[in-house]
Amino acid sequence: MTMLFEIRRRTRSAFAPFLLILVIIYFGVNFVEGKRGLIAWLSLTQKNKVAENELISLRNQRIESEKISRGLRYSSLDLDLLEEQARKKLGFTHPSDFLIYSKNQ
Repeated sequence: MTMLFEIRRRTRSAFAPFLLILVIIYFGVNFVEGKRGLIAWLSLTQKNKVAENELISLRNQRIESEKISRGLRYSSLDLDLLEEQARKKLGFTHPSDFLIYSKNQ
């Protein structure tokens, strides 16, 4: 009977630390791999950097488009810019231009 009593006593005294260790492991795993853990935070940080780079690129494209549209307004029409854009966008050429075709892959 004393052996059974000793096992019960040691089991009761070890239960609280064992439960505490399980709780610490649970929160530790969620801290690293949880929905809002370190891995998710690193992933969001990387996505944020990519989005910021894309934003900078789009801002630069918008600035270029605004420069072109300013030059093509009727009130301040820039004929050189108009000709450049017609050649680039519409494929127009001047009769004295030489065309060189190349086969790009």
